[in-house]
Amino acid sequence: MCEELPSAIIGTTIIGGKAKRCGQISYEKTLSGRLYAYFYTDNSEKNRKGFKLTLEEVVVDCSSTSLWVDEKNPKKYLTSPEFPHMSPNSLNCYWVIHTIPGHRVKFTVDHKTFLTQNSDEDECVDDYLEIRDGPSEASPLIGKYCNADPPSTIFSSDSSLFVRFITDMYAQSMGFNATYEVASCGGSVVLKQGHTSSVTSPNYPSAYPSQTTCEWNVHAPRGHFVEAEVDQIWMNYSENCTMDYLMLRDENSTGEILMPPTCSKLYANVDGYQSWHDSMFVEFHSNSSTTGHCTNRKCGFDLKMSSTPYECGGEINDDEGTIILPGYPERIIPHLSCEWIFKAGMGHRYALTFSFINQTNVPSPLTFFTAIPPKKNFQGFYLKSFSDHCYPDLEIFNGPPMVKDSLLATEKRFCQNRTSFISMSDLATLTYQDQIRYSLTGFMRQRSILDDRLSKPWKITYRKVC
Repeated sequence: MCEELPSAIIGTTIIGGKAKRCGQISYEKTLSGRLYAYFYTDNSEKNRKGFKLTLEEVVVDCSSTSLWVDEKNPKKYLTSPEFPHMSPNSLNCYWVIHTIPGHRVKFTVDHKTFLTQNSDEDECVDDYLEIRDGPSEASPLIGKYCNADPPSTIFSSDSSLFVRFITDMYAQSMGFNATYEVASCGGSVVLKQGHTSSVTSPNYPSAYPSQTTCEWNVHAPRGHFVEAEVDQIWMNYSENCTMDYLMLRDENSTGEILMPPTCSKLYANVDGYQSWHDSMFVEFHSNSSTTGHCTNRKCGFDLKMSSTPYECGGEINDDEGTIILPGYPERIIPHLSCEWIFKAGMGHRYALTFSFINQTNVPSPLTFFTAIPPKKNFQGFYLKSFSDHCYPDLEIFNGPPMVKDSLLATEKRFCQNRTSFISMSDLATLTYQDQIRYSLTGFMRQRSILDDRLSKPWKITYRKVC
């Protein structure tokens, strides 16, 4: 007869709970590199055979000291073991990246997929990514990164970079996905709330090189937006700034232009620029070969980047609450794109109710605009004044954000006769896209249509239901 005994003990911690361990059992794997075996017998029977335990070391071969990148192999990828699946426990992986002597290594972590488990709020101690400036673990520490806080693009000071990935024996982590290449310029900038970062031209404030294109992706914390202030621009002037220029776009390289090609601070907005999404794309291009314009002054550009103090969007899992757009009770902030993910938990759903704030001031009758997705010309829009009466900027559907563009998503809009929504599962997504009002502004002015109907403050109240 088998007794229920601890299956394994590491230190004083029972791993795997209690289980019967007699007869022949199948292969099992511990969560760490240590195992405590406990053997128990009583005096009820003699001449028993005892046991035979076969132990085998399982090694995750994940390290390399000879990763190489040069101009013939301009970009390579480095991921945590088993990415994009969860990383194994108890890892100690390290890599040494080398490039051509006299050049530097550029290392960029994908901020969207970076996620490691960590129990300490102030320090990375459980699962983390460690980066050092040099070829060994004794090189100067650049930083340790964990949770959902990846580093901005890292440049080595010499021709090598040391990367280590650590996991403990408890909760598993998603890990990381990164690229490494010969350093030039550009990269990823991950903003921290309350801090300002700088994006500058190569060699700033000295003369920048000719025939150069640099691109940066600047990311704000989730639910926030990127603010850019032009601190300095001094470039070789050409008509319409076609030779050397700095340009800003919303979100990515194909997003809406926030600042057209600019080569002088005289043409920059003194109030700065703000993205509509949580990221901004910065492009610098130089085509001239002269540097005379750089004599006795700062040359190139210097952008001060920060995230907005207000936020719009994020994850919601509390029992009840209210969503109001930034700017209220004053005029709401225009040109925002926000996304809320409702996570009710197993056995629960969310009920949402839409209403305008101070409805007595809404023009009567309620006339809203419904439109196919923005970024099309006005011929793509159609008006329903007295039929649907729907608010065009809000959309809600069941499931996570990635389901939005699939056939599984059943989108709904809040209308005059449909102001409530109850999710079909424990997960729902609400999006707000202000581009419709932005795109229709000219049309509305031509026909004396009140813009207040589309910028009227609204609120959504939500609560968990069974």
